[in-house]
Amino acid sequence: MIMRLITLNGWQIDNRQIDDDNDHEQVQDDNVNRNWDLFNWGYMFNIMIPQTFIFPECNVSDLFKLWFYGNQHYNDNGNVFRIQPYKNLVNCPRAISNDNSPHNTDRFSHAKCLMAYLIKSLIDNREGYAHDFMHVLFPANENVTDTLISMRIASCRDRVLIDTLYQRWWDHCKVECQIPSERSNTMCFSAVYKHHVVKHSPYMRRRNRHHGG
Repeated sequence: MIMRLITLNGWQIDNRQIDDDNDHEQVQDDNVNRNWDLFNWGYMFNIMIPQTFIFPECNVSDLFKLWFYGNQHYNDNGNVFRIQPYKNLVNCPRAISNDNSPHNTDRFSHAKCLMAYLIKSLIDNREGYAHDFMHVLFPANENVTDTLISMRIASCRDRVLIDTLYQRWWDHCKVECQIPSERSNTMCFSAVYKHHVVKHSPYMRRRNRHHGG
């Protein structure tokens, strides 16, 4: 069974525009800001993905878009659904680990860690390559946190700004994590994470030491 959740809440569905007033509160829960599809799995209700959902093997650029903007055209055996930003999957761990898609858990874990590296890199380089971005999205010298950065990226109406930010981060990542330029645009994000980010990113090395890895 599919449930359609429709709330306007200041958003214009076609161009992701959000009202300026009270935008921080509006973007805290993406599933009330767009008319995403929701699904029931037996006794589990309002799940953000269908039971047959498969986390994709895609390049980093496509992952970035799925993570922050969702998928308006998810094809499930001929049925097209609107899936929330994939970052919201942290709220439904039982769904992502379902037995129908055994690779989902690993792919989601790699995606989550790679996006965490992106956010930490933005914070570490807020006076460097990310300076312009931080100045626009945090004009009042707010306390910049991982969660707030993620929300601001997802809610920003200036896609050109975000695309530029992504490209600056990706250029930085390729150098810092020693990603071969000739393969950088085609490598699956899991390979980028496992074979480059984990080995060469200072943030991931600190994280792994902290967790005993």
